[in-house]
Amino acid sequence: MDREPTENSTPFQDLISTQEQLDIFFTYAPDAIFINNLQGTIVEVNDTAQVLFGYSRDELLGKTFGELKFFPRNQIRRMERELAKIAMGESTGPEIFIVNHKNGNKVSIEMMAYPATVKKAALVLYVLRDISKRISEKQERIKLQEQLRQTQKMDAIGRLAGGIAHDFNNMLGTISGYADIILKRFAPDNPKVEKYALGIYEAAKKSADLTAKLLAFAQKGQYETGPIDIHVTVQNVVDVMKHSFDESIAITKDFTASHSVVFGDKSQMQNIILNLVMNAKDAMPKGGTLELVTKNIQLDALDILNRAEEIKPGSYLKLSVSDTGVGMDEEVKFRAFEPFFTTKDLGQATGLGLAGVYGIVKAHGGFIEIKSEIDSGTQFDVYLPLAKEEIDESSEESPKEEQAVGGKILLVDDEELFREMTTEMIEGMGYDIETCSDGDEAIEYFKDHSQEVDLVILDVIMKRVGGYDCFVALQKIDPSVKAIITSGYSSDGEAKKILEKGAIGFLQKPFEMDKLSEVIAKNVGKSSS
Repeated sequence: MDREPTENSTPFQDLISTQEQLDIFFTYAPDAIFINNLQGTIVEVNDTAQVLFGYSRDELLGKTFGELKFFPRNQIRRMERELAKIAMGESTGPEIFIVNHKNGNKVSIEMMAYPATVKKAALVLYVLRDISKRISEKQERIKLQEQLRQTQKMDAIGRLAGGIAHDFNNMLGTISGYADIILKRFAPDNPKVEKYALGIYEAAKKSADLTAKLLAFAQKGQYETGPIDIHVTVQNVVDVMKHSFDESIAITKDFTASHSVVFGDKSQMQNIILNLVMNAKDAMPKGGTLELVTKNIQLDALDILNRAEEIKPGSYLKLSVSDTGVGMDEEVKFRAFEPFFTTKDLGQATGLGLAGVYGIVKAHGGFIEIKSEIDSGTQFDVYLPLAKEEIDESSEESPKEEQAVGGKILLVDDEELFREMTTEMIEGMGYDIETCSDGDEAIEYFKDHSQEVDLVILDVIMKRVGGYDCFVALQKIDPSVKAIITSGYSSDGEAKKILEKGAIGFLQKPFEMDKLSEVIAKNVGKSSS
């Protein structure tokens, strides 16, 4: 017999009974619902509960949470305390638990429990909400925030490292320069002087290598760029390094990249590969396998969306250097690229190898990632933008020109000791030299003597008027002015800006006397022949 509609009934209520409504809500509720007795035995479940845990209704009924091993052992006591509260008539929750799916996966849930009485039987109503996605999103946000903080920290350290390297290179330029002068002028007839000067020179050179790594990390080095075949570079480094490897380490290569040419500085690319190969070697003291793999990767906007670093979409060469060594924990992975951070014993490493790799890769428009677990090895993935240019195999280095003597040099540098040392060098080569301590002084001098000056040697970073502004002013006086720029480092592309403006070359401090002589001879005295 059909039900008569009541005054306050709805069309839905007219179709089905209250009990049927409750059955629908229970069965299809978005949250998992368990009804247990006070002994913990499951007496009823809804469909969502079966999906959440992967068990059928028949597998769940008559079992306890403990028998089904829903909750890890360390959470069983919490469950027992919750059940005791419910037996006293208290509701509990919401509380977060990590539970076990039938297939072994972990599921994050938020659980609430309520006491209930049905036909005088005391029962417990458990409502479990799957919050795995929410937890995962939160963890991803935390991870990205940490990555962003790490990137900001690395940038700050980079600026500090660049500033230190700049000042240090100025001092090293003076030390190594005077040692070079002593070696060439006074040492040949005096073995002791030669020994002492050589010691000073070698110490300065090693110090310069350290600052070069700092500059690489700070992305402030000045590079000679061109197309480079990474396959050839990797092979050359491996050929040189394999003789220093123990026989217990096997080296394998898998060059699957069809396009392996990138645009960059050849020596810096070698530096990347050398440091990663040496790092892999040191991670396998008991032997293992070192593998070098290349692939071509296309990154689109979606691929770079969840990365903290600024990465441009495009075509990349991916170079993977992996080992089967000791691996890294999370803290070591997080700090691996920091300058002076090392897991090796004191004196065995400077902690600048991977820092330099990081800086070089970034300076070349790429990025680097680490995959590693303790006792499961490490893989460094280096991504470098692919070059559009092909390598011209026929191009050869032009022969060096004969060194010409005669001409006037204008040296502009705000470091007095460096000016004095460089003056000694240049005068010893047979050139006239005039020095200025800043850009203003150089501009004033050049106004009256531009016709006498054959070459300007100009420091990039100076107090008051810097190298760029000074060079622009000199060009206004004489558009044909020839200038070589020098610096302890290239600050924020200042050296590049001056080169693009028309400077004819760059000398990284500290430089050797022979290199300075070669550069000057190439650009001075030609008109006198």
